[in-house]
Amino acid sequence: MFSKYSIVEHEPTSSECVEIGKTSKGVRVLINKVFAEADSRIVVSDVSLHRFFGLKGGCSSILPGIANVDTIKRNHAMMVNPNVQIGVQQGNPVYEGMQEAAGFAKVDLGVCLIANAKGELVKAYAGNLVESFHAASQEYLDLCTTSFKEKSQIVIASAGGSPYDRDLYHACAWLEGALRVVKDDGAIILVAECPGAYGNKTFYEWTKNFRELKEIQSEIRKKYALGSEVAYQLLKAREKAKIYLVSVMPDYYASSVFKLRTARTTNGALQSAQRVLGKDSKIMVLPYAPMTFPVQEEKPHGDEPQHSYHATSELS
Repeated sequence: MFSKYSIVEHEPTSSECVEIGKTSKGVRVLINKVFAEADSRIVVSDVSLHRFFGLKGGCSSILPGIANVDTIKRNHAMMVNPNVQIGVQQGNPVYEGMQEAAGFAKVDLGVCLIANAKGELVKAYAGNLVESFHAASQEYLDLCTTSFKEKSQIVIASAGGSPYDRDLYHACAWLEGALRVVKDDGAIILVAECPGAYGNKTFYEWTKNFRELKEIQSEIRKKYALGSEVAYQLLKAREKAKIYLVSVMPDYYASSVFKLRTARTTNGALQSAQRVLGKDSKIMVLPYAPMTFPVQEEKPHGDEPQHSYHATSELS
């Protein structure tokens, strides 16, 4: 079928782009000229959690999907804002810029797909791009939200296997869910094979060169680069908890550059964490971290202390 059509792959640094508007934050929105000037504009995307878009899909198909690199950098530089969180769209300046850009693009039809942990289609929404994405986002959050009563000293988070753990750059994206449930000065055990080692070169360089959170925040505001956001998130995670990595990645990179504690098995990492935090430490498990959005239950006044709780959420 595709032999009848011309296939154009967008390259943010070199594809010809045209300006279609300016966001309320003053970001000039330039997108791929072929798409902007097409007779019909249809966007098909899947919906998933994202570390600083809130949720990916729909609007993100325009920005950053087919946007110019300068547009992407200026919009994504707002990721250090405290309102930028996984699973959060309202009040998230990065997402709001993406939504405005999607409105400028004048998409004729938006199709948003929702899949479960096995990759099977659960539901689809179609119509106005922004409206379809909002409806699909709420549906996805309803599926992947899991409640918990108390934060835990130790959280075991699996990246969920391939392709989520193909390298450390991608695997670290799923620390965000674990950070929502781990106590300060606790431990996160990230289970991710990482056959591609650290992956992104910018992620490697920024992690190696920056040691202070304020320093990396300032640099991102000045010159965001793809990969710098994960360096920032890893540094933020290390400030809150001890990070153990269970992977095949060489210890030189994991320990010396990324300052992670390493183990070859999950049990080995758990035993190491328990030696530091105590054998009676509360443990929580996120077996599908990329598809799990933990939300803490509001504790009624006068509740008794909660006991050990294990969150094992899976899209059904």
